[in-house]
Amino acid sequence: MAAQIGRKLVKGTRIFWFLLPVAAALLSGCVTKKLWQQDAFREPWPEPHLQLTFDQDRKDVLVGYDELNDRSDQRRPRAYYLFQNEKRIMAKRKPAFVDPAKMVKFPPVSVFSGLQPVAMTTNLELVAVTATNNASFKLYSKGKPLGEFFLPVYKDGVWQAQKALLMPLAVGADATVVGGVLGVVWLELGGPGVVNTPCK
Repeated sequence: MAAQIGRKLVKGTRIFWFLLPVAAALLSGCVTKKLWQQDAFREPWPEPHLQLTFDQDRKDVLVGYDELNDRSDQRRPRAYYLFQNEKRIMAKRKPAFVDPAKMVKFPPVSVFSGLQPVAMTTNLELVAVTATNNASFKLYSKGKPLGEFFLPVYKDGVWQAQKALLMPLAVGADATVVGGVLGVVWLELGGPGVVNTPCK
């Protein structure tokens, strides 16, 4: 009897050390980790059709462009106020968009494609020069540079709501797999701790 128990302990110990790395990997949350890797981005369309107008009342530039939905490859017209959203865009956060139809209400700002010398010699109150990759533009006022501004790139946020719903399931899946690994070891040890009570 003692020899039989000893053999089970040796066998169970070997299985335990064999499965321990597997359990450790699973405890890192394989399913849960995968859940957090499903984000997609919104970014400028390869040819964003940049338009700028100036809202005199707000003293801000209204930016219009075409956005690419990385999840569906669909194009969508967007508009936002430049200075109001500057910090959000630099932080890769979604700007406060407005109705693109609002663009026609204000006087347009001239937009050049890579013609920086033209922008620096004009007396226009505002003029913009797009970058060669169309991801940003430089703004000038009467020939003086005001800075370079990038079009928004941000996570679409669609997966955030789904993650909130699926997270308990993912955590449960990780726990179930780990429990299964430990259960194999327990069975190979003969199920210690269980008392077999004969049926009456």
